Amino acid sequence: MRIVSLFSGRGPVVSCEIFPPRPEVEISAIFDTLDGIRDLAPDFVSVTYGAGGGTAANTIEICRRIISHYQLTAMAHFTCVGQSRDGVDRAMEAMAAAGVDNVLALRGDPPQGTTDHDWSGGAFAHANQLIAYIAGRRQLGIAAAAYPEGHVQSRNLDEDIYHIRGKVAAGAEFLVTQLFFDNRFFYHWREKAMRAGISCPVTAGIFPVLDSRQLGRIVQLCGVQIPRPLAEIISRYGHRSQDMRRAGIDYACRQIVDLLENQVEGIHLYTMNKPQVAREIFSQTGLRKPGV
Repeated sequence: MRIVSLFSGRGPVVSCEIFPPRPEVEISAIFDTLDGIRDLAPDFVSVTYGAGGGTAANTIEICRRIISHYQLTAMAHFTCVGQSRDGVDRAMEAMAAAGVDNVLALRGDPPQGTTDHDWSGGAFAHANQLIAYIAGRRQLGIAAAAYPEGHVQSRNLDEDIYHIRGKVAAGAEFLVTQLFFDNRFFYHWREKAMRAGISCPVTAGIFPVLDSRQLGRIVQLCGVQIPRPLAEIISRYGHRSQDMRRAGIDYACRQIVDLLENQVEGIHLYTMNKPQVAREIFSQTGLRKPGV
């Protein structure tokens, strides 16, 4: 089933993101996470790919298990990094064999440990090129990434929205946003995207801050801003782990409730492989009740 068909106006599409364990960890470790979110019945579960495609085989295997064992819809992340056209073809064949009908096509992060990766060295330098290639060869549902505060390498938001239009024109059917902590950025971006002619569904990425030490790397990688209310939470609770966890979950819940009140089409929860956090957020926001 192509995920885009879920955006039918019956209510927000609710999804969770998980990531494969590190290569040195048994793949079975991820199934504890899936066991913990299964009865939340998310509309789909996305599985990340790892920097440089380091966990690509695990991504497809996890998606296979999500579909066959958990009876949930899976979306595999797929990146440009290090890909040849033959490699993409082989990966698409493996996904087809695993029953994967949906991909999130991304440029991706450079291989770990590199700071000056040459994107022109691969077959695909940009996500729109990968999207167009996949769309021309497989009947897959294709999602693309969007950035409410602009991509860190874009000069401004208008330039970034121009690139997103290119992804949609190449074959992306819906968009998943990068995390953000201030909903005003999302609403501003959504309005500008609509004015630019982007009419495909958009699901908003929400990341619960459970540990103040996470934020430095998040800001560096994603370029997101920390609004004053979140900064005050971190200042007050950052040194007390349990209080920070509760406050971070509460902040994410308030973001979600506000988004729902403003007719967001989807909520995409970055779970960080913490099923109990997902369960608390789903329950407190009314997204899903465990067992329903």
